[in-house]
Amino acid sequence: MENAFLSKNPPTLKVDGHSFLSSNGDVVCGYSLQLPEIFTLSKEDYTAMHEHWFRTLRFLPKYSFVHKMDIFLKEKFNGQLLPNSTFIQKKTRKHYTGREYFTHYPFLFIGNRGSTFLKNSGIHNPFRKLPDRDRLISEFGRDNDFMEDADKAMDFINTSKHIKAVPMSSDEIYALQENYFNAFQPDAYVSTDMTARSDKKPAIDVGGKLVGAYCLDNIKQFPDYVDISKIDPAFSSKKYKFHKGLADDFGFRLPYDHIYNQIVYLEDHTLKKEKIKETSRKLKGSRGFDEENEEKGRILSDYVTELGQDEMRILTQGHSNIIFYADSDPEFNKCARQIETIFKTHDFKPIYPSRGRLKEIYLNSFPALSGSISTQRMYDSELEINLALFLNVTTYKNDPEGIVFSDRLYNVPIIRDVRDYEKKRIKAWNFTMYGPTGEGKSVLAQHIIRQFNELGYRNVIFDIGGSFKKLALLLPKERSLFISFEPGRPLPLNPFQINGSLDAQQLKDLSVFVFKLWKPEEDISDTVQTSLSRLLETYYREVVSDHTYPSFYRFVKDNTDKLKEFLNIESRFFDMDSFLFLCSKYIDDGQYAYLFSGREDSSHLIDEKEYIVFEFDKAQDDPVALSILMLMGSQAVKKLIWENKAVPGVIFYDELAKFIKYKSIRDTVVFFYQAIRKQNAAVGSSLQSPAQLPIGDDTDAMIDNTQVVYVLFNEKGYAPLVQRFNLSEHQHNILKSLTSIREGDKDFTEFALIIGSEIWPLRLELPPEVLKLYQTDGAEYEEIMQLYEKTGDMEKTIIQHIKNH
Repeated sequence: MENAFLSKNPPTLKVDGHSFLSSNGDVVCGYSLQLPEIFTLSKEDYTAMHEHWFRTLRFLPKYSFVHKMDIFLKEKFNGQLLPNSTFIQKKTRKHYTGREYFTHYPFLFIGNRGSTFLKNSGIHNPFRKLPDRDRLISEFGRDNDFMEDADKAMDFINTSKHIKAVPMSSDEIYALQENYFNAFQPDAYVSTDMTARSDKKPAIDVGGKLVGAYCLDNIKQFPDYVDISKIDPAFSSKKYKFHKGLADDFGFRLPYDHIYNQIVYLEDHTLKKEKIKETSRKLKGSRGFDEENEEKGRILSDYVTELGQDEMRILTQGHSNIIFYADSDPEFNKCARQIETIFKTHDFKPIYPSRGRLKEIYLNSFPALSGSISTQRMYDSELEINLALFLNVTTYKNDPEGIVFSDRLYNVPIIRDVRDYEKKRIKAWNFTMYGPTGEGKSVLAQHIIRQFNELGYRNVIFDIGGSFKKLALLLPKERSLFISFEPGRPLPLNPFQINGSLDAQQLKDLSVFVFKLWKPEEDISDTVQTSLSRLLETYYREVVSDHTYPSFYRFVKDNTDKLKEFLNIESRFFDMDSFLFLCSKYIDDGQYAYLFSGREDSSHLIDEKEYIVFEFDKAQDDPVALSILMLMGSQAVKKLIWENKAVPGVIFYDELAKFIKYKSIRDTVVFFYQAIRKQNAAVGSSLQSPAQLPIGDDTDAMIDNTQVVYVLFNEKGYAPLVQRFNLSEHQHNILKSLTSIREGDKDFTEFALIIGSEIWPLRLELPPEVLKLYQTDGAEYEEIMQLYEKTGDMEKTIIQHIKNH
């Protein structure tokens, strides 16, 4: 048993910022990498990243080495990032707490060993006390040229739209060292005791963890052709191809703690070519001993010629390995088999090291020591081949704040800033969700709107179908208001009830309201608006109380001639007879008189609410009633959102197509889409397909002002979306990869989230309590609502319903 004490003789002799001196005399610079999230890259993106790495590393000084280190550590979700105040929040956190997932830590290290680069012993004790330690440390920092070259290389890598390199801090370097040599366990120790496993594979015992490794150290272990990216069979079909990086599986398909190391050794390219030439001459000269030697020599000679003609072909050496950790023999053996399978899937033939070589691989895979890997453990290749093994994606990353969904990789919560507070992706945050009936649009909409409400946003929802009723009933009554339409029942809102004096904006809004009652499919002209404004001003001056639409109508009818003369209203500007005739249907025995016949007015409650639902299911086939309801709802929008820019707001139209088939309503919706950004708010809507939108400049304006799109699974395809939003082939392939899955005891729906030009496949998984709240169809919905009538409390209703079933 051999124990190591990092505090006495660490492999890093001195650390200065992001650069450090290793115990073997190497100078190394360390960087944390920020990479694209998995599932977001196209085949062309993988190629572009490969080319950028090549352009970055080819100009590093000779005898440099580049070590890309990808660490994957299993963790259990603790829910600390999730809010935990409301009933729904608590159930959501509990649902996910304890779920396993992996955290990915991608690092890049650039080191240099000078002319002694290839004269290493392959293994030494990195923890031994060095006799010349002080001299080595005193020389550290003199090689400023190399460190500047390394930083310049990272400056160039940062010009990529995909990759960012951030210099590591001293604390991060020390922490990595400590964690690496205790198998990422606190208070452990490193031991090089060799123990044979049941399948005869040796392992290193590190702090009670069993450590093994699979290596690529000979070019014969490689397939005939090394791809930069490959088709991902899990998300592809005969009709479309979804790509992943060659190395993605080495990081994400292994469900155990592991490290994927990719090391590139840059040599003297000219010297390397001369050695190949010399080998070629010797083979040609020995043709008498072997008839094949002359042919081999000719092949090498042709290869050298090709190298000379193509400056993009850089000779290097490389080493790649996967180091893995296990808690027991069975787990060790299972992990080993999985790694072999993954390599075999990609046509690689890795080796499992012998006892001594395993120790060497483990010790020298620490970045401070990776320059000491023996030349016998390296494969000869070209730089392009080495870089094809780089892992260029990472796990899903949380935004600082936003809406909680689930990731596609581990089914754990992920936060997406769909509002884009920092304006990195979009300038406005209007959104639309697309999906066929039954695929979960209403559930997704409720999930998003509920969280907007919890974030303090004000919400006005225009609902057809009753989707948002249960959520409105769950929220405290002082915060929410649910208004539904019933034929024959008066409306509970009175837009004519003005608190205080009538101002110019209120006068304009009322003029538009009255005009839309009169001519709902036309746009109001300046002359008509001026005439109506004069009539309204006079009405409020002459009638001091009980202001309603019927009262205004009777005032105009009873004083028609006087008003025309007094206000100088000419018939060519305002057709009083047409107005009185067409609007009579809202008065006395008119068809729609019941809408304005009530005395109850809830208008004053709007100012006090944060969440208002207008439920218009029974008005969807009555254009007049629906238009009036939308007009009154628009007044609520202006009170709640337009007049309070300090608080973010959201307007949402459920089943938008049923609203905008009427021009009077479409005009209002389009106006909101175009003007809402300046109000610190957004408009959202749900549709089955863009084909539901009428063709025209107005609906084109809605599309142009929609920067956030949610797309659910559609077995009929996504061609209308691709065409209407000008999606790329890769974005189209992501849509085609969507599915709804039952995995064990988890039910989830996949959807694509598009924000500006970026796209992510995400999942929506809900705890039972939340699913019951959002569920809108069938007998279960009616059963829950009947139970609510008895309890009067939606939270208790949901809990009781789950118990009953």
